[in-house]
Amino acid sequence: MARLLRIKFDLGLFDNPFVDADAAVESTKTPEYVRAGFRAQAQSATVLKNEPTALPCDRGCGSAAPISKTPY
Repeated sequence: MARLLRIKFDLGLFDNPFVDADAAVESTKTPEYVRAGFRAQAQSATVLKNEPTALPCDRGCGSAAPISKTPY
């Protein structure tokens, strides 16, 4: 953790902690950022097995469906 914080400090990420939210949204609306977001989401999908204490689902619930705003 200390190494990560040192890198962020060296990059100047703590110089101005306040962000212009509108500018941040506009700068990340490019097709490149959208594709990177889709890739990250697809690669981070998690499948859970309904062990007795893992999910808040009764044994007889049948099945569950993954829900996402982005297509795979």
